[in-house]
Amino acid sequence: MRNRKLLKTRRRKGGRGGQDTGLHSHRSEATTPGRSPPTPTITLGPDCPPPPPPPPPNDPSSPSHSPCSSQRGQYNPNLGERRREDLSEEINNLRERVMKQSEENNNLHNQVQKLTEENTTLREQVEPAAEEEEDDIELCGAAAAAAPATPIEEECPEDLPEKFDGNPDMLVPFMSQCQLFMEKSTRDFSVDRVRVCFVTSMMTGRAARWASAKLERSHYL
Repeated sequence: MRNRKLLKTRRRKGGRGGQDTGLHSHRSEATTPGRSPPTPTITLGPDCPPPPPPPPPNDPSSPSHSPCSSQRGQYNPNLGERRREDLSEEINNLRERVMKQSEENNNLHNQVQKLTEENTTLREQVEPAAEEEEDDIELCGAAAAAAPATPIEEECPEDLPEKFDGNPDMLVPFMSQCQLFMEKSTRDFSVDRVRVCFVTSMMTGRAARWASAKLERSHYL
């Protein structure tokens, strides 16, 4: 009877323990001599999913052993040195090109200066000859227009005024000489046209060209 009561109490205790939904660890009641003690087994509840198994230590699919992360994390000193060397070579090449271009520009500038100087020299050599020819033609026309009734050979050539080439500093002395010559001359300078033509015949260069243009436009003379 006493054994039956013990069995009933044990059954009741076992039924109460089966209603618990938590985690329970069950140990084997009997241990075999010569073996290691039994490991506890974990019983999961109905709402808890099983945990995933841990990856092996040398698994290539794990994020810590991915090739991209290893390449990004590692620094290659040889690659950095190559890049620096390439950049330095490009910079040196650009400097050499800039220096060559500046030398070429300087040479072109010097050539342009020489050409301008030569052109100016040639113009100075050519223009005086053309001006002398024009002056001769204009003087002939002015002398023909200013031919007085009495020839100029009657007066002494030393009394004639000096030729006026258009220099502003010599304008006043030239006009004074012309006025003095007309006052002392035996020719008749009472008419304005005769006086203007005489003064024009004593001009050369720029002054002669200016006077001829004035005479062509002056209809009152």
